Amino acid sequence: MTANRDGFTLVASCRSGSRSRHSFERKPMMRSLGFALITVLFLGHAACSDQDQRQSAGNQPALTATATPTSTPTPPPPTAPMTATVKNVGLTWRDDESATPVTTIKVGGTVTWMIASGTHRLASIPSSQENGCDGLNDPLTSENLGTGASHKRVFDQAGTFGYECGIHKGKPNCKNNTGERMWGIVKVVP
Repeated sequence: MTANRDGFTLVASCRSGSRSRHSFERKPMMRSLGFALITVLFLGHAACSDQDQRQSAGNQPALTATATPTSTPTPPPPTAPMTATVKNVGLTWRDDESATPVTTIKVGGTVTWMIASGTHRLASIPSSQENGCDGLNDPLTSENLGTGASHKRVFDQAGTFGYECGIHKGKPNCKNNTGERMWGIVKVVP
């Protein structure tokens, strides 16, 4: 390599013995070399810093979080309504509020069954371990109700009560709010 005032000349020899001569200007080459040097230094510093942080973290005791109980008030349970309406949709009972066969009402509240089509009769289901339903002191019964008819019942006893259509029959399961055929459940809460 030979240098002069404006740059330097690089002479490279190949295996074949031929020589190649390249001239470079000083300023662009110095900028490139300076940039490369700064990049290498930066990457080296970043790698060392990361390793130092990992080592120092290994020498420090582990931080553990401890839960401290606080006295946050428990939100009140949602209040149940005092009135509810249940309608038949084909051979299914549907509560207007929940859109399911399960109605929730407050003790002393009234449920109104409205017959949208067909003829149906309300009949409570006896309590059993199998169905998990509570027994009503005064069973839920109605006469045959045709299209447009309704039946009201005040529930003054807390519990979960199953009922069916006495004509089309049903089998409610109060344990998991399911059933077969034309069934319904009334949950009466304090």
